[in-house]
This record gives sequence, C-alpha cells and structure tokens, in this order.
Amino acid sequence: MKAMPVMVYTAQILAWGDIHIYESLRVSVILQSSTVPDYISLYSAKQINLDSGADSTPVSFPELHIPTPIIIAFHLMPSHTEPLDYDENEPNRKMEPILAQVGKFKFNAYARMSSQTNIKSYVEVARSEFISLYDLEIFQSNKPNQQPMKVVTAQVRRTTAIFSVRS
Repeated sequence: MKAMPVMVYTAQILAWGDIHIYESLRVSVILQSSTVPDYISLYSAKQINLDSGADSTPVSFPELHIPTPIIIAFHLMPSHTEPLDYDENEPNRKMEPILAQVGKFKFNAYARMSSQTNIKSYVEVARSEFISLYDLEIFQSNKPNQQPMKVVTAQVRRTTAIFSVRS
C-alpha cells in the first residue's frame, strides 16, 4: 500500500488528505476504474465548508470517509504526479482547451478527445461517470484574486460540471 495526498470536491466541502491505495494502482484514475469504491477514505484529513464564507477554517479529522456518489472532482495534491494515462503520440487526438465549472470552482483545463469531435459531442458521448482533464488551473469562483492551483490531471464528474470552450 502507498499513501498519496489528494483533494476531493463536493458541492459543500473541499477536503484533502492521504488516500491509501495499492502500489500497482494509479490514484489519478481511481474513479474511472471498474471497481470504484463506495467511499473515498482520507487519512490525516482536513475539510473546509464551502458554504461558510471567506473566513472558513479547515477542520482536521484523523479519518474522513466521503461517499463517492457526492464527489464532483478529485485530484492529486499539487506537486504530486503520476504517469499520464494516455499515449502522447496517439494519432487523431487533440487537447481541447475548456472551462469546467465544478461547484464553486473553475477548472481551466484541457480535455483529450478525438480530433474529429468537439466538447459538446465529447461530453454527450462519454459514458464514464468521471472524465479526465489535464494541465489545470483551478480557481475558486468567489475569490478571483487568489492564485490558481496548478494540477497535472483531475477527474471531474461529467454530469455535474458545466463545460464551455475556452480560447
């Protein structure tokens, strides 16, 4: 087993802590695997209530078990990485710049898709509950002057995010 620091987003909370996972598995695609857990369990966790305004203070928990059905986004903490989940030289693929509005956050990112498609058909055709986004800059919507968090890849629940083309 290995411990990897992650961030978990729901509509009401932002939580971070260590996820314990088998050495052979990649954290960055756990929500797209064939055996998605019922809960994402974080250890040495902290949580912020996103509805409490600008003065919210993180609350610490030795363990935090978040039901997977309420998770709207998930990623490794910044500066932690794993190998990419795609072949960069795969033909007929493109990285499309998009904005994903995820709860109270804006994800400026890229979606990897067929060079023959657009973001509308990409999100309509995808059947996975979560889609991967790449090279993200994450902003909190109500804090426009805050520095963005830069993340290599994130999983976003396709049916709860609002997607738009970004130039």
